[in-house]
Amino acid sequence: NKKWPAPPPLFWGSYNYCEAAFYHRSSKVMLVTDAAVYVGESAPEVIPNESLVDLGAEDGFTIKLLRLGNYRGARNFPGAGGDRHADPERCAVIGWQRMALFSLFIAPDAKSILTPADSFAGLAGKFVVSPIVYAVVFQFHRRQVAAWADSLGEWVEAETIISAHFPIYSEQNEGG
Repeated sequence: NKKWPAPPPLFWGSYNYCEAAFYHRSSKVMLVTDAAVYVGESAPEVIPNESLVDLGAEDGFTIKLLRLGNYRGARNFPGAGGDRHADPERCAVIGWQRMALFSLFIAPDAKSILTPADSFAGLAGKFVVSPIVYAVVFQFHRRQVAAWADSLGEWVEAETIISAHFPIYSEQNEGG
């Protein structure tokens, strides 16, 4: 089965957006594109650990660049203290938290990126609508999006949900 809303063009007709959801009955798997993402506590296996460690380390490229450019006052905030040599596992955790925040907010607050634990905790273990998708699309078509989301409720027997950009949610993995 498949369902998709196609809201009218946005931004004076210069931007078209389409959302989609698919359900495979025999495997009880639902696939959604951007409407909802499940923010897992840990990064999907497809993301290289080296990338997570670099993003979580205080001497990593992204954090150095944020501080160099003073992104939203980044020079004035302490970091999460990730040391890639002393504790690469901690750096990977911090890196996933930062990556998730960047992905969902596009331009998050510098303090949230430098010390991401609190902001990430508000999202982890939940299905959320990406704030950037909400801001750019959904807020303009609330009724249509709500009706579409409600229609997905007929797929209540889904046990696994795969969102396009984040970890797979499975009742079996989450104790469901």
